[in-house]
Amino acid sequence: MKKILLPVSLVLAALHSGAQKTVFSVGTVTSMTVKASTLFSADSLVLTPGTDLLMSNNILTETATPVQIASNGTIKRVFYFSNQLTYTGLLQIYYDPATELNGNTEAGLVYFDSSSGGTWTKSMTSTVNTATHYVQQTLSAHPFLSASATSTIVTLPLSLVSFTGAWQGNSVPLQWAVDQENEGVNFTVYSSTDASNWQPIATVPGVPGNGLYTYDYTDFQPAGSPIYYRIALNEASGAVIYSNIVIVHRPGAGDPNLRLVADDHSVHVWFDNEQPAAIRIVSAAGQLIHVDPASRVRYDVYGLMSGVYFLQYNVENVWNTREFLVP
Repeated sequence: MKKILLPVSLVLAALHSGAQKTVFSVGTVTSMTVKASTLFSADSLVLTPGTDLLMSNNILTETATPVQIASNGTIKRVFYFSNQLTYTGLLQIYYDPATELNGNTEAGLVYFDSSSGGTWTKSMTSTVNTATHYVQQTLSAHPFLSASATSTIVTLPLSLVSFTGAWQGNSVPLQWAVDQENEGVNFTVYSSTDASNWQPIATVPGVPGNGLYTYDYTDFQPAGSPIYYRIALNEASGAVIYSNIVIVHRPGAGDPNLRLVADDHSVHVWFDNEQPAAIRIVSAAGQLIHVDPASRVRYDVYGLMSGVYFLQYNVENVWNTREFLVP
């Protein structure tokens, strides 16, 4: 990936005050497009969009004033867009651990953001890099207005205990267990064919009460194989908690065109017939790990940690997915 400067539409502004500055501004006449898979750095906010990102009539400001989400509040790096941005791709927030943690524990930092008219929401899938000091989050058609990070533990009135699913016949039954405290809640079931682009397929109302409750939903029309599911726990307060991702395969499904070998923190992929236009590697948490926009017969990706990953490959403008395990 490479950095690009967009002088036609990017207007850098001076520091407004000691606590707040304008990072960039685009108007209604000029606009800014960041091409897919291109790294774009706006001060300490770094975006690598999965699709072309068009921004117009928007101002990005940065402040060192923390947001008091809970006891510690956020780090002293908070970003605000003047108009809500809908974003697909990788987002990173860099910070100075010596001066900007604001009492937070660096190893426990998680991504938080808020949308228009909404509350600040904690991510369940972000990661933190304590070597080069940034918080990272992968988003899919995600609307947000502001973004930051905190390690503060926000006490939630419900907790997801488990979420499972399996292919049975032509349908996929899903089941999840929640430990709750008399909280009004409902659940949104999402499915995806590529672990990146999510579609809501059902809303399941919760039962008010204390203790462990089990809920279920059956997808009678799965969109493909493999297919991915996740649950959004929607609290009465407006907070949203996302579950882990469950991957389900139709028995016997596969791609005879593809050969894959994963070993020693790496994966090696061959395409015997039609070559893909591009590939992506996504972690089990939904984070974009690697993008290769080139078309070739063989791909080699190194430096992967042990765990479950998803190889996504584009053939004839269709993204297909293959799960693999790095030992």
